[in-house]
Amino acid sequence: MVPNFAVIEGLRRKCQNLDFLYIGSKGGVEKEMAEEFGLKYVGVSCGKLRRYFSWENFKDALKIPVGLIQALMVLKKFKPEVIFSKGGYVSVPVVLAGWILRIPTVCHESDLRPGLANRICFRFAKKICVSFEESLEFVDKKRAVYTGNPVRAEILRGSEKKGWEITGFDGANPVILVMGGSQGARQVNKLVEGSLELLLRH
Repeated sequence: MVPNFAVIEGLRRKCQNLDFLYIGSKGGVEKEMAEEFGLKYVGVSCGKLRRYFSWENFKDALKIPVGLIQALMVLKKFKPEVIFSKGGYVSVPVVLAGWILRIPTVCHESDLRPGLANRICFRFAKKICVSFEESLEFVDKKRAVYTGNPVRAEILRGSEKKGWEITGFDGANPVILVMGGSQGARQVNKLVEGSLELLLRH
């Protein structure tokens, strides 16, 4: 989970002299996670990119240029050598600001099909990393590389016993873990809900 932190963790192992800055949304849930990971955090305004009509679109449209100005100020002060973008609507003003300041950006896409925010960011990226080989058909192959999805070492050291404690299960019955996110989450939820009767028979 949270590939951003897996990348940072890997870079820290290779070089201890690196300085990181995590840019996210103001009041975003990632702020607490970033600070727990020992990262400096700065929040910028960002407008959600919706492909359907909503009155929120008019309000969020004003946040985009504000977020761009804030991102420009943050990047000018921090002076990063490279930007790593994981997508999401907060990434758009940051990647665009980096392009204006001639700071190279590496984008990563975890989903099979890139979302709208990442498709915008890809236009300004130096390199595009994808988690699935099939995703290469949706991006500029000259700049794309198949890397897979970064995973934190902590996840690979998971404890079965601790898992039982967290969930409250005792291991007497089979356990099914269903995970989904981003654009496919709703379809996964519907599929599992419609299959519950069949699943519970076993």
